[in-house]
Amino acid sequence: MLTMAKSYTTAIANASFGDRTQQIRVFFDSGSGITLVTEDLVSRLQAFRERYNLSFSGVTGNGHCKHKVWLRLSSIYDAGW
Repeated sequence: MLTMAKSYTTAIANASFGDRTQQIRVFFDSGSGITLVTEDLVSRLQAFRERYNLSFSGVTGNGHCKHKVWLRLSSIYDAGW
């Protein structure tokens, strides 16, 4: 049986919505199909929420998303990244 190793990386990045930016810690999971952010981050950025119904499962159990948002992630070192 062949087992694929997953790669995990963390970084500090900027998350932006419009002219508002917050520095965040990012957890990259090479096997993930979606990206999750906290309601707290969405509130701090005053990001527009679009209704979206999504159930998902992961290592720690099942979850449910009610909204989706579009955020821009950028390097804290290079704004062009």
